[in-house]
Amino acid sequence: NLKETDTDTPDIPQPPLEEIEAFAKDNLAYVLDKVVDHSVITSTLENEGVALQVESENSALLIGKHGQTIDALQYLLQRMVHKKYPGRVPVILDIENYRNRREASLTSLALRLAEKVKHSGKPATIRPMNAYERRIVHLVLQPVREVTSRSSKGAGHLKKMTIFPKNSRSSRNKNAATTKPAKAPGPATSSDPATSPDPAKAPECNTSL
Repeated sequence: NLKETDTDTPDIPQPPLEEIEAFAKDNLAYVLDKVVDHSVITSTLENEGVALQVESENSALLIGKHGQTIDALQYLLQRMVHKKYPGRVPVILDIENYRNRREASLTSLALRLAEKVKHSGKPATIRPMNAYERRIVHLVLQPVREVTSRSSKGAGHLKKMTIFPKNSRSSRNKNAATTKPAKAPGPATSSDPATSPDPAKAPECNTSL
């Protein structure tokens, strides 16, 4: 019965990745021709997806401030590909090796801020980033036991990320207990001036030390 069912409902054949690669490359060339005078596009198939690399004299224009333009171009290209090929094939766009350089920069920034948070005990916030960049920071900080990272809430594409010390709350409570001003001593009931007038208060004092 299972074989008959499989035969009656065959899987829809997926187009070869080479076809999707050619479609993505042609559409990217069409878009770039409207923006810059000259560009060279190379494409490869990686991890069941399409990777596109662009070289251009106007790479700064195509990358944009904080990578906003390259992210917008990649999003547009993904929409084009997914509209024609609904199989959700990943499409990654890179310009002048920006993605690798950005990953190295984020790795260095995350580790540097983690050290700062560990020593200061105060959280540090990174400017808004896209999901890909936030994932890089999360992965970099996973082995760092003393800190944790969290993205801001909201529906926007770009979100801030904050690095927290893991024991920040307990540290604040401990500091508050140790710096709590002592109450003025009451009348002494013992010849020893160091003896607490209220025995019930003694354990609390010992705990705060």
